[in-house]
Amino acid sequence: MLAIAASCLPVAAQMTVSLSPSQPSPAPLGTVVTWNASVWPAQHGTLSYRFRTRLLGTGFRTVVDYGPKSSFDWATIAREGPYEIEVSAQNNDTGEIVSATSFYRLESLALSRLSIVTPTRYPQVFIYSASPCPTGQRMKVEFRSDEVSSTPFKACHTGVSMNFYLAGMRANTVYYAHYILDTGSELIPGPEAAFATGYVPLKPPDVSLLTNGSLPTTNGILLQSLFGTASIATDLQGNVIWFSPGDITFLTRPVDGGTFLGIGENEFLDPSKQFMREFDLAGNTVAETNAARINQQLTALNVHPINAFHHEARKLPNGSYLVLANSERMLTDVQGPGAVDVVGDTILILNPDLQVIWAWDAFDHIDPHLKAVQGETCVHPSGAACAPWYLAPKANDWLHGNSLQLTPDGDILYSIVTAPASVWRQLNELSSPRPRVDAAVPAWTTSAECPAI
Repeated sequence: MLAIAASCLPVAAQMTVSLSPSQPSPAPLGTVVTWNASVWPAQHGTLSYRFRTRLLGTGFRTVVDYGPKSSFDWATIAREGPYEIEVSAQNNDTGEIVSATSFYRLESLALSRLSIVTPTRYPQVFIYSASPCPTGQRMKVEFRSDEVSSTPFKACHTGVSMNFYLAGMRANTVYYAHYILDTGSELIPGPEAAFATGYVPLKPPDVSLLTNGSLPTTNGILLQSLFGTASIATDLQGNVIWFSPGDITFLTRPVDGGTFLGIGENEFLDPSKQFMREFDLAGNTVAETNAARINQQLTALNVHPINAFHHEARKLPNGSYLVLANSERMLTDVQGPGAVDVVGDTILILNPDLQVIWAWDAFDHIDPHLKAVQGETCVHPSGAACAPWYLAPKANDWLHGNSLQLTPDGDILYSIVTAPASVWRQLNELSSPRPRVDAAVPAWTTSAECPAI
């Protein structure tokens, strides 16, 4: 009999993860700090990373949920103080998860001044900072060149500086800004500060004014989602006054409070690269998840996986997210002879921490024999005309949802483009909770064919 000492047997090294910032603590509010995660030892298999942050004394909030990115850019103007950044690394093959945290201090921008204007990495977005004001009062900022604009009021907190993003300004222009302090009994203006916007490296689409004479809207803004490039905002003369991060395929909605929701699609990449993101005026990520991470949760709910997010993401009053995604099936002798790839829609609600709390899959509720009105199809490369699909080179674009909205009675208004009126009737006959179908229909279909809603 051969005996081998246990100490001679090889022992697999336990996975660990470390986290490091691109610059040492402390840093001023609004500084973009890149946090890099490193896993040791080098792992065989696929790793996913989640990043969470918190101001000490508060709970963690997921900024980027589990996905392939091993780093993320973090910035906030919420308030100065000590923050904790957490990374969790998951080996997708073994299920092993390890975590690490790091502490970081953000300092006030208005340490030695009553107010100051600080540039961001975006040439048309600035941070206006003012010294603390007493709890119970509130403050806003007015800024002007030819016309006066203002931020919403923010509540004051004793001992905490006041910080605002200033945006919606023309390029290469001098502006002047000052705060307005509302004490409850009077409005007190602060000192005026001058600053200049920079050059914008974007050419907006050509525009033609369709009205004659003076424009009726003061400070009007057009928010334009340009497929495949940065989305932009222009004034009514076509001047670019803001633009989104360049990796956003298209913008979906602005959010009260100064953030935006956008979607990233790429039909040549896997679901982990298809993302939904909330970001602020300076392009900093507030919350982000991806289709592969959502699929981990859908599997637990016994719901078919999605491919990508498309067309719609909006924030609900309670901080949750209402999101439209797509899924696909290979169906035999259903929408054509033999096996045919059919692309449908999935409606999701994610809680504020980006976790799935409700899902609705069209394949589970609508008869797929009801084909698209004009037999619309998706063919590579689609150029963002279709959300990503994977099972065949060509797919039937069955429903092609466009938008979602909550109704006053708590239903979901679901707008679809290619499906026939019989699909709308099926949807509106579903028992609650159910999506409802928008009466806005394609040009080739009359409103009389739509069910009453």
